[in-house]
Amino acid sequence: MKPAYVSVAVPTNQSFTSQWHHWIYSKVAKHFKRDKERAGDTAQTVRLRLLSKDFIGRWFFKHLSNDLVDKSQAERILGDIRITFISNISPVEIPNFACLNKPCVKRHEQDRGCVRSCASSLWRVSDLLEFAKFNHERFYYSPQNHTIDSKKFLQLLGYPETQYSLLQSLYRQGRIKPAEFTEHTCVGGKCLECDRGRSVLNSRRLSLAHNWSDPTVANAASKLRWNDTQLSPFLREWARQNMVKATPLYIMRPGRIDSHGQISIDQHQGIDAGLLKYAEIIIGNEVRNDFKRMKRTDDINSTVLNNGRSPELSDVEHVSWESDDNEEKTRVLSDYSSLTRFSNAENKYDVERLINSCHLTDEEITVISKIDFDDMSIREVSKDLRKPIQKIHRIRKSALEKLRVGESTLVNNIAKKYGCSIHDMLSPSIVVGPAIIARSHFFGALHSSGVSISEIVSRYNMSEERVTSAVHRASYNSGRSLSDSSE
Repeated sequence: MKPAYVSVAVPTNQSFTSQWHHWIYSKVAKHFKRDKERAGDTAQTVRLRLLSKDFIGRWFFKHLSNDLVDKSQAERILGDIRITFISNISPVEIPNFACLNKPCVKRHEQDRGCVRSCASSLWRVSDLLEFAKFNHERFYYSPQNHTIDSKKFLQLLGYPETQYSLLQSLYRQGRIKPAEFTEHTCVGGKCLECDRGRSVLNSRRLSLAHNWSDPTVANAASKLRWNDTQLSPFLREWARQNMVKATPLYIMRPGRIDSHGQISIDQHQGIDAGLLKYAEIIIGNEVRNDFKRMKRTDDINSTVLNNGRSPELSDVEHVSWESDDNEEKTRVLSDYSSLTRFSNAENKYDVERLINSCHLTDEEITVISKIDFDDMSIREVSKDLRKPIQKIHRIRKSALEKLRVGESTLVNNIAKKYGCSIHDMLSPSIVVGPAIIARSHFFGALHSSGVSISEIVSRYNMSEERVTSAVHRASYNSGRSLSDSSE
C-alpha cells in the first residue's frame, strides 16, 4: 500500500466545549466531596476559561508544531496570505500519494513532495511559526494589571533583556510609562503624583535626558517597574513578530491507500487523547482557583443561626448548634427550608386578613386576584368573567380604594404592635430601632399582597433601596432577629 496523508480535524474552542460538555462536567464534579450542587456553576466557569484563553490555540501551537498542514491551512495560519510566492518557507519533501496532480505524481516517484502551488502540498507548522516569528509565551501572555521589571518587560516586547534604550525610546514616544506614572489616576495639568514620579526618576538619573544604554545608568534602569497592561499593543504583530492569525481546522497525518484505492488513517493518529489530557490539567487548575475564590459565607447561607451564636461549618446536611446550661454545644439536624414555608403561610394569612378587614365582595376579590396576583390583563379578565372592560375597571378601582383604607388600619396595628409612631415608621430619617422592624413588617406585608416595590416607593415617598432592603429583611427574618437589623 502506498503512503498517503489524510486530514485529522482540529476542533475550535466552541465546538470542543459543545462536544465534550458532559465530560467537562464529570471532570469538575470529581473535585467536589460535598455541596455537589456547586459543580454546575464551577463547570460553567471552566468553560468560560477555556473559551476566553483560546485553549485550542495554546495546546496546538505548543504540542503539534511538528505536524503537517496542507496549503489552505498553512495560509489560514498566516492570515490567508499566498505562501506560494514566499521563498523563505518551502513545503516539505514528503510524497503524498493521495494527490493525483500530474506534476506532483512525477515528483512522488522520486520521493519528493508536491509542487509549491499544489493544494495538496504539505507544510510543516514549525516552519510557518518560524517565518511568523512566533513566541508562545508572548502570544498568549495575559496582562494582569501587575508591575514587572524591565528585563521581563523587554522579553515580552521581543527585545534583548539589556537593551534599556528601547524602553527609553518607547517612553519618549509616550507609548509606555514607568509605574511611577501609572499607579495613580492622573488628573492632568499640574498632577502632584506625576511630579513626585519625575523626582524619583531624576534621583536615579533616569530622565529622558539621560542615556539609558550607559552602563552607569543601566543598573537603575533594570530596577524600574512597568505596568503589564501597557504590553497589549506589543504582544502580537509588533515589529513583524507573532504574525499568526488562526488555528488550522485540520492537520495532515499519515494514512494508507489500499489495493482498492481507499484511503484509511493509521491507528493512534488521532488527537483526542493529547487534547483531553491537556484540557484535564486546565480544568483541575481552574477548579482549584474557584475553590480559593469561594467564601466561608457560602456555607453560612446553608446553616441556621441560633440567638446570634455563630455556627461551625456545616457538612452536606443542614445543621445547627444548641447549648445547654453547661455551655456544651449539641449538633442538631435542621430543615431550614421549613422556615420559608412558615413565612409564606404567614404572608398568605396577612393578605387574607387584609382583604377580609376591607369587606371586599366576592366579585372584587376575584378581579383583584386575577389581575394583581395572577398577572392577567384586564381584557383577559373581561373575557373570562364575560363582563365589559369598563366594569372590570370600576370593580378593580373600588377594591383598591377599600384596600387603601384597610392599609391604614394595618399601619396603625403594626405601629401599635412594635411601640412606635406611624410618623417614625414611615420617616426616612429613622434608620435603627423598633420603627425599622415595624417598617419591614409593613412593607413586607404590602409586597406579599401584590403591591410592587415601585408602587410602595411612590406611595410613601421612600427610596427604592430602603424599600427593597425592608422587603428582603421581612422575607428572610427567619435567619436572625429583626431587632439586630439596621439600615
